[in-house]
Amino acid sequence: MSTFEVQKAQLDTISDLLVNSKQVNTASIDKTVHDLQAEIEAVQADIRKERRIFLDSNVSASPAVGGLYFTKVPDNKILIAFITCFGAFLLFGGLLIILNKIPIDAFANMTMSNRLTTVGLFWCLTLILSYILFYSFT
Repeated sequence: MSTFEVQKAQLDTISDLLVNSKQVNTASIDKTVHDLQAEIEAVQADIRKERRIFLDSNVSASPAVGGLYFTKVPDNKILIAFITCFGAFLLFGGLLIILNKIPIDAFANMTMSNRLTTVGLFWCLTLILSYILFYSFT
């Protein structure tokens, strides 16, 4: 065999190797492109689904009712109900203390000014705490 034929055989081998390598790379690129296309379609479907949920929630309607902000939101309705019930509990508890209807010595021995001060302090602290909690959770 001549040098020319040996070099030709070597070049043919290298050429075959490069062609096979390119086919393997092309196949992996095609698989990667297919996977990316499937992922893009899944993300687009999620975007469409979230957009429908967003638009179905009637975002153009204001959640404010009667000057109170966020009272149409279901989670806030629960919070408002809790604050209302807790306020009613404090109101009736305060009235029981003021009218001296609680049979506990600490409350029974209070003067009227001490009772009013205690109840007023409880109500003020509750109003402040309710205001802070309402606006921090909404």
